[in-house]
Amino acid sequence: MLDAKNLGMIFPLSENAYVAPDLIRLAAGETVTLARQGQIIRVHEGHAWITYNGQDFIIGRNKTLPVGHGKEKVVVSSADKRPITIKIDPV
Repeated sequence: MLDAKNLGMIFPLSENAYVAPDLIRLAAGETVTLARQGQIIRVHEGHAWITYNGQDFIIGRNKTLPVGHGKEKVVVSSADKRPITIKIDPV
């Protein structure tokens, strides 16, 4: 089961967000901050707004964004007013 440690999360999820066995669901307006540990962020539902390395990415359903190792954190939130569901996979 995934937890904050093996996802590389910096801040815990809010009580409205949840971690399923391998998915994270965020309501509109919620964010999750991840350590950059060489992972792939896969969007299962909605459109995710992902920021790292001073760049913003909008990633839609069934799309992925590889995130390499680094010191800067990765911030993930909904790109619109709908919830998102993402999965974090190791590279």
